[in-house]
Amino acid sequence: MNSNRSRYIGGGLLAVGLGIGAALSATPGVASADPSTDWLSSIDGLLGGAVPAAPSSLDIAISFDGFSLFQEGSATAATKTGEFALAIASGAGSDANATGGIFDSAIALDGGGALANKGAEFDSAFADGPNSTADAGMNGTGDFAFADGAHSTAEAGTGNLDSATVVGGLGSTEAENGNGDLASVVNTGSTEDVAIAGGTSPSLLGSNDIASVLGTDSTASAYDGDSNIAYVSDPFGAAGSPDSAVAGGGFSNDLAEVLFAHGNATADTANLLYDIVSLFGHFSGSF
Repeated sequence: MNSNRSRYIGGGLLAVGLGIGAALSATPGVASADPSTDWLSSIDGLLGGAVPAAPSSLDIAISFDGFSLFQEGSATAATKTGEFALAIASGAGSDANATGGIFDSAIALDGGGALANKGAEFDSAFADGPNSTADAGMNGTGDFAFADGAHSTAEAGTGNLDSATVVGGLGSTEAENGNGDLASVVNTGSTEDVAIAGGTSPSLLGSNDIASVLGTDSTASAYDGDSNIAYVSDPFGAAGSPDSAVAGGGFSNDLAEVLFAHGNATADTANLLYDIVSLFGHFSGSF
């Protein structure tokens, strides 16, 4: 092909292209594409790695051995270097603190507060729910505090291997001032239950005591002596019909129970006493 003819054709095509572009730009309503609405530009941006950032709704914090592994939102988590402790908080306002001793753990969910920060080792605290608090290891080793439900409180410590648990919310448990104490509440109603196991003060130690409540508006106390049991089981009880079981009170090996009935059982004036309130009658005496 003649070189002059080639240049003419090439120049003619270029002129046509420029003319069409100018015409489109000058025509009302046919302007250059807006990159924010042009889907081809959007695809090109995605293929080029320009992925738009999604708004974050996370509210979580994780800390291990003094290092913050993740933190987003208002949740907080704290540990100390050299203790190999773990703290996890999830949910707005949740706080997990495991700064008390080696291998402690604290988990807080949905606005709860979990504390294993009182200077002891191998303690574990779990809190789930608004205004729930689990406090483990108040100068005791191997303590466990579990508070599940709004407005629940579980405290375990001072002694070793104590356990305090609340399930269902609106409960309060204390297992402290002794060793191997167990306090538990399973709340089936809308009023607060209380379980206390161990000693009422550091000078009044009670070990291997058990206080347990299954019901509503009830109290169980096993304290100030060793191996006492106070138990309330009244899942069908209602607010305004409180039950109570008290065992120990400075003595040991006492038993007080309220079983599927309304009433109060007390075994706290000597050793080896029992007091049982049940559907079959009220039985009391000594072993």
